[in-house]
Amino acid sequence: MILPKKSTYEDIRDSFSWDLPEIYNAAGDLCDRHVGRANPALVFDTDAGVETYSFAELQSDANRFAGFLTSCGITKGAIIGIVAQPAYAVAVTHIGAWKSGVITSPIATLFAEDALVYRFKSGDIRLVITDPENEGKVKAAAAQCPSVDQVLVFSRDMPKGGPLWDALLDMPTSFENVQTRSNDPISLNFTSGTTGMPKGVLAPHSHVLGQGAAMEFLYDFPEPGDVMWSPADWAWLAGQMCTLAAGLFMGMTVVARPRAGFDAADAFRILAQHKVTHTLLIPTMMKLMRQIPIADQRREDLKIKVVSTGGEPCGAELYRWVADVFEAPLNETFGQTECATMICNNRSVMDAPFGCLGKPTPGLHAVVLGSDGQEAPRGEIGEIAAHLPHPIIFTKYHGDPTATADKKLGNWLMTGDLARCDKDGYFWYVGRADDVITSSGYRIGPSEVEDALLGHPLVAIAAVIGLPDPERTELVSAYIQLVDAEAGSDALKEELKLFVRDRLARHEIPRIIEFVDKLPMTATGKVMRKSLRTQVLAEIT
Repeated sequence: MILPKKSTYEDIRDSFSWDLPEIYNAAGDLCDRHVGRANPALVFDTDAGVETYSFAELQSDANRFAGFLTSCGITKGAIIGIVAQPAYAVAVTHIGAWKSGVITSPIATLFAEDALVYRFKSGDIRLVITDPENEGKVKAAAAQCPSVDQVLVFSRDMPKGGPLWDALLDMPTSFENVQTRSNDPISLNFTSGTTGMPKGVLAPHSHVLGQGAAMEFLYDFPEPGDVMWSPADWAWLAGQMCTLAAGLFMGMTVVARPRAGFDAADAFRILAQHKVTHTLLIPTMMKLMRQIPIADQRREDLKIKVVSTGGEPCGAELYRWVADVFEAPLNETFGQTECATMICNNRSVMDAPFGCLGKPTPGLHAVVLGSDGQEAPRGEIGEIAAHLPHPIIFTKYHGDPTATADKKLGNWLMTGDLARCDKDGYFWYVGRADDVITSSGYRIGPSEVEDALLGHPLVAIAAVIGLPDPERTELVSAYIQLVDAEAGSDALKEELKLFVRDRLARHEIPRIIEFVDKLPMTATGKVMRKSLRTQVLAEIT
C-alpha cells in the first residue's frame, strides 16, 4: 500500500509525499511481487466459459513474451500496438513488454483501417498483437506502415492458441526485468481527437505508482483478494490503467469480458456471478443499468463495496441510485489521458456533497486557475490545473513538442476543463472550456442542467448545449433520450422546464427541448456536446 490509511482526507494528505525511486519497472509491482497469492490474478468471462489465471502463470507467460521481443530486436523504447478485446494474451503482452522496457499502445477495436494506419504511423509501431475478429483490418493497415515488422494473432477458440502463442513456445519462463527509470515511457495512449488529430500521450513507468495511490484512495483501500471489474475497454486509459493495471497493482483479482458494446443486463450478471467488490462504471452505463427492471438486478447476490465513476459529471440522482441498488458508496474521479485520476472523492474519509468531483488525490496539488494564471477565488469558474511534476502526469506527446509545450503554463499542466472550488475545497465540474453556455450574462455549466433533467423518471440521457441567440447570446438547449420514446410530447417539454426550474435557477431553464432517438457519444460513453452542437447548427442554418 502506498497511501497511509487514516480516518480523514486531511490526515492522509498531510502525512503523505512522493519519494520516487530513480530506477523503477512497473511490471515488478503489477505481477512479480504477487506471485504466490492464493487469489487469481485474472478471470475472463467468455462465451465458451470462465478462464482463470494465477499471478505465477501471468509472470511466466509475460517473461516468455519479454524474451520473444528481445529475440526480435524489439527492445527498450520501441513501441508495439495491441488491437484486441480484453483477453489473457492482452494482459501478457502489456506486462511482458513493460518487463523488457518496451512501450505498449492499446488501440480500440472500433477503429477502421484508416484510423489504424494513422495510429501505427504516428506511434512508429513495430509489432501489432490482435485477435481473429480484427486480423483482416489490422493486417491491411500494417501493410501500409513501413515501421510494422509483423502482426501476431492469438486465438479466442482455445486458451494460448494461435500464432502469438506458437511464437512463445520455446521462450524461457524466466526474464530479468530491464532497469527502466521512473520517467521512462511505459504506454502510448491516443487522445480522442476532439481538437485536431488524436495525439499520442506517453505515460511513464511512474504512472503506475501514481495510479496505484490514486486508486487506493478512490476505492477506499481495497485488500488483496478483492475483485475488480469494469466494462471499460482495455484500449482506453480507464480500462488499461484504472482497471487492469490498478487491480493487479493492488493484488486484486481482475475480471474481464470481451465484448463490443455495453450490455446493462449482463453487467448485473457479471457483478453477481463473480462476486465483484469494486467496479468502475461511467455515468452513461449506470443510466442504462437503472432502466433494467428491479427483478433482474440480482440485488441479493451483489457484494459491491465501492462503485467508482468518472469520465463525465455524475449528479445526485445517480448517487442515490447506487446507494439504493448496491448499498455502497459512489466515489467520483476526474482526470484525463495526460493526467489520470487528479481529483477524487472517498466518502469514508470526506463529507463530499453529492455531485462534486471531490478534492485532489493525496500527493497531487490541483487548483482552479483564473484567466490571469493565478488561483481563482473560491466560487469562481476557472480551468483545472495540476502542479508539475507528479508521477501520474504524462511525459510528452509523442513526436509533438509544440503540443507538449502548449499543454503547460509555467509549472502547471492545463486540462482545458472548467470548474469552481467551493469554500470547503471541493471541486465542482462546469464543463469543457468550449462547452460553457453564456446566456443573458450568465455562465452556465451544462452538467448541472443535465443532472437536473436526469432526475425526471422519463429521462434516460440528456445533453445540454448553447445555441446562438441575438438577445441572450445563447439559448440553453436540451436534447433528450427518453426511457420510453413514445412519451415525447409538447406537454412533457413544458413539464421538464418546470422540473428544472424547481431545482435550479431561472436562467438555467432550457429554452429549447428536443427529444432524440440517439445522442452522439464517444467510444467510452461520453456525450459529445461539441458534435451535437455542430450537428444542430447544420440543421438550423
